[in-house]
Order: sequence, then C-alpha cells, then structure tokens
Amino acid sequence: LSRLKTLQSVVLRSFEALSGTAAVAPRASEAVVAGAATVHEPTIVVPRLLHSYAAAPALAGQLTFPSDAVVLITDDGRGVAEALERQISSRGGKAVIIKNGPQLKNGAWSFDIADYRSVQENVAAIRKEHGSIAGLVHLVALGARTPFSSTSLPEWKGRLGVEVKGLFNLAKALKEDLIASGARGFGWLFAATAIEYLDGAAGMTVGQDGICGFLKSASQEWPELACRALNLEMSNPPELLAGQIISEMAIRQPHVEIGYQSGERVAYSAKVVAVDRANNSLKIEKDWVIVITGGARGITAEIAHELADRYSPTLLLIGRSPMPEEEPSWTKGLVSKVEMKSAIAAKLKESGSEFSIADIESRCSSIAAGREIRENIAKIRSAGSEVRYIQGDVRDEAGFGAIIDSIYSQYGRIDGFVHGAGVIEDKLIEDKTPESFDRVFDTKADSSFILSGKLKSAQLKFLVFFTSVAGFFGNRGQADYAAANEVVNGLARHLDKAWPGRVVAINWGPWDKTGMVTPEIKKQFADRGIQLVPPDAGRRMFMDELERGRKGEVEVVVGGGPWAT
Repeated sequence: LSRLKTLQSVVLRSFEALSGTAAVAPRASEAVVAGAATVHEPTIVVPRLLHSYAAAPALAGQLTFPSDAVVLITDDGRGVAEALERQISSRGGKAVIIKNGPQLKNGAWSFDIADYRSVQENVAAIRKEHGSIAGLVHLVALGARTPFSSTSLPEWKGRLGVEVKGLFNLAKALKEDLIASGARGFGWLFAATAIEYLDGAAGMTVGQDGICGFLKSASQEWPELACRALNLEMSNPPELLAGQIISEMAIRQPHVEIGYQSGERVAYSAKVVAVDRANNSLKIEKDWVIVITGGARGITAEIAHELADRYSPTLLLIGRSPMPEEEPSWTKGLVSKVEMKSAIAAKLKESGSEFSIADIESRCSSIAAGREIRENIAKIRSAGSEVRYIQGDVRDEAGFGAIIDSIYSQYGRIDGFVHGAGVIEDKLIEDKTPESFDRVFDTKADSSFILSGKLKSAQLKFLVFFTSVAGFFGNRGQADYAAANEVVNGLARHLDKAWPGRVVAINWGPWDKTGMVTPEIKKQFADRGIQLVPPDAGRRMFMDELERGRKGEVEVVVGGGPWAT
C-alpha cells in the first residue's frame, strides 16, 4: 500500500508538471480492496488559468435607432457623454444625460445615483417625460481620477458607490424597460471604464473592475440585452471614444468585457497556463507569521491546516464570530443534524421557553459552527503551528486596522497574509436590496482596501486574496459578489506592480467540501459544466501557487468550467 501511494503521487506530479493542473486520485484505501486487484478510477484534473486577452476584430454593423429609443447616459465630465448624445441623435435616437450630484431645477437631470430611492424617483420622472428607456450607457467611471496612493476609505467608498453601486441602482430601476426593449431586438446595458490593463496605468481605476463583474452577471440574468463593459483609452478624443461605444452597440455578441488599445479591439478571457515547477522562489520558514482572514472554517481552515502540516509557522486566524465556548454536554457525540435538532428542541421544552423552528435551526448552526472552529484549531495546533484566533470585523477600518497594528506590535512582523473574508446573499438583480448589495460588496471590497493601507509592504513576502470565478466570469444571482471579487482582482494587479512581494488573487471555483455544497447545488454545477474543486487538490494548488507562481501572474483561476476551453 505504501509503494502504491508513492507511485500514485509520482504519477500525479508528473501529470501536473505536463498539464499545468492539479490531479487527484482516490485515496489508496478507496482504490485498493484487500485481496483484490487495484481498482483504477478516473483522475480528477483541476486546471489553472491566467487572465489573457486576444485581438477580437468587430463584425461590421450599422446602427440605426428606433424613433422611440431613449438611451440614458451617465455623465463622465470629460465630454464623452455629449459626443455620444450627438452620435445617437444623428442615428435617429434620443439620449438623456444624467449628471451625478445635487438635484437641479433647471431642466437638466442631476441626482445622486448612489442613492437607490433617488434613482427610482428620477427614473420614473424621466420615463414620464421621454417614454420607455431602451438602454443605459454608464460613463461616470471615465471621470477625473484620484491617485490610488492618496485615496482615503471614504473616497474609495464614495467612488465605488457611484461607479458600481450606481450602476446596480440604475439597472435595477430600469429592468422592465430594458427587458422590453431587448424583446424587440434592441436594448443595451453598457458601461465604459479606464482600467487600462495593457499599459499598467495606476490610479483610482483599480475599483472599476467591479463594473465588469456586475455586467458579466447581468448578462447571464438578462440574456435579452446586449451587455458590454468597455475598457477605453482616455488619451483619445471624446468623439473617437463615443464612436467606439456606438460601434459596440451595433454588435450582438457573447463577449461582455472588451477593450480598445492603440486602435485594436481586444477581448479578455482566461487560458490554461502551467505553474512553473522549476521555479521555487518562496520558501516559508517556521518562524514566519502568517495571518488568515475568514475565520477557522471552510476553505481558509483547509489552507491553514496545509500551511501547518508543511511548515508549522505561527498562524493568526481572524474571524467575525467570537471564539466559541465549549459545546454543551448534551450535544456532544451527536453527529447528524436531525439528532442535534431533536436534542435542542428537547432542551428548550424542558426549560419551558417558547421557540420556533427557526430558533432550533439557528442554535443547531451555531453549535455546528463552534464545533468546526474548535476542531480545526485543534488540528492546526497538533500539526505543529502556534495558532491564535482573533475576533474582528474586516469592514471596520478602525477595528481591523487596530488588529493588524497589534500583530506588528506583538510579533514584530507579518510575513504572509491570506485574505479570505467574504459573505454571499444570492439574489437576482431585481430582487436584491441595496442594503444586501452593500453587505456583500463592502465586506470584500472595503476590507481589501483597508488591508492594503495597513500592511508593511517592504517586509511582506506574499499577499493572497481569495476571490471567485463568479467575479472573473459572472454568475447568475451573484452580481454583487461578482462585482466585489472583480474589485479585489483589480486591487491585486495594482499592488503586485507597486509592492516588492508577490500579490495574487486566486479565483477559486466552488470547493467540493462537506456541508458547503448540497446535492442540489452539485447537480446545478454539473448541469452547467462547472467543476467542484476537491479539497486535496485545492490545498495543493494553493501551495504550488504560493511557492512556484511568478510575480506578475496575478489573476489565477483554479477550477474547470465552460471558461476552460
């Protein structure tokens, strides 16, 4: 059995070296039956992909607007909105420019697009005056930029509130109009950014990726619409930029994220790229201090355990929940949820307390979560690491910042940081509330910004952001989560250029972990051709990325799906 396991490991490593993937075979205990021949089961291959782009010549098309087509344009302040308005008018349509700011009374449309109630009221007024809305072109992100290095958290939140949340507010308010237009063969949900992937310009544009994530998800929820995120070169004159937008409006194609660079039209995607196993630039030492956000559960706990198994560094785990107290004696030893819920119900009845099914569910979840946290910390500690759990809210600038400061004060160093914190509240755009959007988006986007300002980059060996394929490729019901993950991807690109250590955003596919993915969800993923990442493969690919990934390889996708072609 020992020889079989060794041979299996060698074969899998050789396969990975050739293909740029992680391969996982069944455990030896599953592959071998005592007294029987070896059972050969299929190897699970997990691909690794990197962000890429390729020339994508546009198909020629002439655009003529229906006479009743009204297009809303958010103003960029640089003249592109006015140029686009002229070009739409010359083609038979009508454009209405929206300025973001205080409400005016002189006939111009100006209101706070980051405020959903204001958007609702003004969209209703625009519709009453001009008729049904055929399209939205969101240009506000092309406005004047603030250097990233001098941006404060309020400025960060304010800018993303207008650029990303403003797009959500407008799209939500316009949904019925846009879908009706799409059913007639036209209908647009467009936005332009100045991300400038190719020339590496650094600025407040690092948050604009969120626009792309939102639109990629919107395109899956509203297939009737032409959804497009255009990355434009702002050195070009407004008329040329407006012409590029108009040419895109004439095209019906599946690509959502399109760029224009030096006159060339490019489409962004991902391609399989092998990790360079000859590269071993990062060697973790036992005296390193590594901080991991996301608590001591799920994927982050798996990664912490892997680090402890291999190197036994000091591991500091930051989670939103307090460190759980010892489990009640009357639930210890109970394994199934049915048993736990029965025990909880009996205890509540015994106490004479009034309770509901929701109360039982909540208590059961709390006990199970506490059990998982305690067990994971015990496993990590038994692997040889000093481990400490710290309660903290990563969205709280003062609180999260104070935790990082206290770590530097107590330990004198932070060698590595894995930022895995995040929440999901899946809803379609039309059903998503602004408050829910804020919770999902801010948890990931704001905490990453706070972190970037608190870490001592000169000492840091690595910073790993855990993001999701939902950001890279969009996902139905996750427009807020996709937008937030794309913001973090953009921030990672910027920091990797600015900092000496490696910064990488690992866009994970869904993990096949007990308790995280139900059979129903597994079937949904299978129907869509999306692979579940086995925990063993995920842990190994994380370590490969950390130890052998190259600086500049920032947006890494782990997991197979329709995108891995």
